[in-house]
Amino acid sequence: MERNILIVGCGVAGASLASFLALSGGRYRITIVDRVPNLRPHGQNVDIRNEGIESLRKLGIANQVLESTTGEIGVRHVDENDQIWAEVPVIHDAAVHSPTSEIEILRGRLASICWERSKELGSRLQQSGNGEIEYLFGESISNIEQEPDAVHVTFQNSKTTRKFHFVIGADGLRSQTRRLTWGKQKEVDFVRSIGAYGAFFSIPSSATDSQWRRWCLVPGRKSIMLRPDGTGARTTVLMTIIKQPNLGLEVLAENHTEATTTKKKLLASLFASTGWETPRILTGMNETDNFYCDEIAQVKMQTWFKGRVFLLGDAAWCSSPMSGLGTTLALVGAEELAKALQAHSDEPEVMGRAYEAAMKPMVKEAQKLPPGGPAIIHPATSWGIYFLHLLMLCATKVIPIIICIIKLFKRSK
Repeated sequence: MERNILIVGCGVAGASLASFLALSGGRYRITIVDRVPNLRPHGQNVDIRNEGIESLRKLGIANQVLESTTGEIGVRHVDENDQIWAEVPVIHDAAVHSPTSEIEILRGRLASICWERSKELGSRLQQSGNGEIEYLFGESISNIEQEPDAVHVTFQNSKTTRKFHFVIGADGLRSQTRRLTWGKQKEVDFVRSIGAYGAFFSIPSSATDSQWRRWCLVPGRKSIMLRPDGTGARTTVLMTIIKQPNLGLEVLAENHTEATTTKKKLLASLFASTGWETPRILTGMNETDNFYCDEIAQVKMQTWFKGRVFLLGDAAWCSSPMSGLGTTLALVGAEELAKALQAHSDEPEVMGRAYEAAMKPMVKEAQKLPPGGPAIIHPATSWGIYFLHLLMLCATKVIPIIICIIKLFKRSK
């Protein structure tokens, strides 16, 4: 029996799910809807680790991803004078979790690779007579109504309503699928702040940029990261600020279109006197075409499905960028949901429990953050930053010794 599936979101999770379904041997008519008219080619740097790399191999895109990485070789902790206090290179050992993984890639670039693969597999699906994959860009959903055997979805722009066997929300931290299905009032329970705000964007590269990520802490519980994008033409920026009273930071979490200008003005005022390369960064922020700013948060839910509506990736379990595992979870989650759908599509409850049993242990581990959260690594004063730099300097001298001990222990087993 052919299954009619709607996937909301054509990011890494959504496109990968479509590909895994196309590879499963089942009969699927898949529709992917995304509110943006075109996929964004850039975005923040993301990494892929362990199980996620295996999922890439199963999708048949591992080599393409490896050829599209940013080339980041590690992280340097610098001060306002660009003096290097500590240096942590990429560690080519899956047993050691280093800040820079072996696969660092721009989110937009990875999403495009996943989308292109889904298109290729969709063509094969259609040629074999086992279904198709349809894409609706520049569209969103406005209503979801469930029946025991189907889900009726209304599309925002076309005002049409279509019927699907399953709806999969892979639409990120601020998931519209989640709000429509569980109710807007539940968002306060599901989306849990970790006490910080983050802004991502790209700026033109300069002579001071290299294949090293540079991370500069500044007084007032703020920091800036500059990272390579793999082309040499652009540098990606992450500006982080810890939640504090009386600064008006709440606007950084607003999501209406008009908020972008207000967010940029607020960030410019907060970072204007911080030294380092801030003037260049703020100029680039005002001119960038890919600015994104929001509260840094996790999503925690008891269950990731309700009837025939399922959540995937950040929409279900956002672990926050601080975990370094969001993209890996998206890839593995897409694979596990495809398996559950293929095996139990006649029993949504059984399908959901199988999906959760496969993913919840991994998600639970990924959502564990260091004690104190991001605040502990963002001191309020110059003296606090100086002390943290000293700790980092000591740690980087000890880390190579620890790695050698781990390798020796592994060899002796």
